[in-house]
Amino acid sequence: MATYINDLRLKEIGTGESSGTWGTETNVNLELIGEALGYGTEGITTNADTHTSTVADGATDPVRAMFVKYTGTLDSACTITIAPNTVNRMQFIENATSGSQNIIISQGSGANITIPPSDVKAVYLDGAGSGAAVVDAFANLNVVDLKVQEDLIVTSTALVTGVLTTTATQVATGGITSGSSILSDTDSTDSLGSTAVRWLKGWFDTLTAGTLTIGSGSVTDSSGAISFGNENLSTTGTLAGVATNLTGTAAGLTAGTVTTNANLTGPITSSGNATSVAAQTGSGSVFVMNTSPALVTPALGTPASGVATNITGLPAASVVAGSLGAGAYTITNSSSGALTTGLLLTNATATSANTAVAFYLSPNAAGTARAASIVSEQTTSGNYADLTLNVSNGDTPFEGMSIATTGNVTIPAGNLTVSNLFANTQVSIANDAYAAITPPRNGGWCFMTFGGDSTTPSNLGSALFYYDVGSSLLGTIETTGISTSVTIATAARTGTDGTDGKMNIGIQSGVIQIENRLGTKNIQLTFV
Repeated sequence: MATYINDLRLKEIGTGESSGTWGTETNVNLELIGEALGYGTEGITTNADTHTSTVADGATDPVRAMFVKYTGTLDSACTITIAPNTVNRMQFIENATSGSQNIIISQGSGANITIPPSDVKAVYLDGAGSGAAVVDAFANLNVVDLKVQEDLIVTSTALVTGVLTTTATQVATGGITSGSSILSDTDSTDSLGSTAVRWLKGWFDTLTAGTLTIGSGSVTDSSGAISFGNENLSTTGTLAGVATNLTGTAAGLTAGTVTTNANLTGPITSSGNATSVAAQTGSGSVFVMNTSPALVTPALGTPASGVATNITGLPAASVVAGSLGAGAYTITNSSSGALTTGLLLTNATATSANTAVAFYLSPNAAGTARAASIVSEQTTSGNYADLTLNVSNGDTPFEGMSIATTGNVTIPAGNLTVSNLFANTQVSIANDAYAAITPPRNGGWCFMTFGGDSTTPSNLGSALFYYDVGSSLLGTIETTGISTSVTIATAARTGTDGTDGKMNIGIQSGVIQIENRLGTKNIQLTFV
């Protein structure tokens, strides 16, 4: 009777079997042996957590190969069981799956081997049946010479018991911890760092140096100064340099020759160590050195710069004239009661009528031609003054608003907007579409004009209606004589649910829905 109990699951022909087919079956076995020495690829079902690879009895299969590559997409680690659990053999297994997940190689209840993504491991299956284990074949690999063509990545501890010699510069991104001395291979020839690549910091319990050279930096302790405690600083040579801020008594300090590099000139002169004060303009030769001197008679002249703080009195008109320069200026009235004074612009010499005083506001350097202005002009009687506010939309200012002595307010052009009394808006609504408008108040009147901005405005779609979008919805059209092509209801509008050929208004909570079924035009709304 034929059996398949060998590690390659080849057919073992029983005595007296396979008459006439023995050669064919033997050839199949030889092909399977060749397959076992080759390369196989097996796919794992997408996102599978478990997978079984079976060495087939007397038939081709990927896992029979010595090198097996697993593919597929995983979202978690996948345990791969190699069956049957009596197969005893060595294999190279590659985790070529996508998804960055581990595969776990198992044969029975014994030990397993985890292979990270993109890694290859050499393992052997002990074939011990239900308790079979998978073992890392290279866990204790011992080689005489190991040549790594590219990168050598060590994910655990690398122990080198001999001498590690490298011919290129070694980079340790995680730092280096030494349990003994770090020595140069040849005394006094190797450098620790260089002028181009320096160490950031160094900590030493004892530093012994031959020649100590300090570059552009300085020597400091943790407090920012050199400290010797209560120890003496001594030298057998000459201590050279500039000694600044020496304190204490130097009983044994011998002064050398004091050299005067420059003599003073001007009111205070010196020659060597002798100093004299020359004659001064005015009386006496006393220099004021108090922190708060009082200047009695001297004129300050024209200072080139300075800050005038706490100066009392008024400057001359010529001082005030001109530009104050860049910055923000605040004029504060000092009166604690009613405002009686402020910034006053007056024409002191003009007494006739139609004399104007202007306050210009220039936002740029182009001059008053583009500036806004506030102009006060006497009336023909000369007793009262009109007030105008001038603005500019280009190079030529024009009157924006005027207040006459009669109390009349005139706006030559533009719109007057009074908050909370009127609200204007314009919407463009395509045919068979609607827009939701939020009115300024829950109840009021609305003037609706259909195409008022065009050359062909239409009374069709225009109306005056009352609305209530509060708790009690209400809508009523008051201008049926103007247009009968407007409907209003407390029903929601969707664009096509209202009457075709009309403007259909829907009163809803908080909004007014306007449905356009008259053709595309701009619609103007004025709320009162």
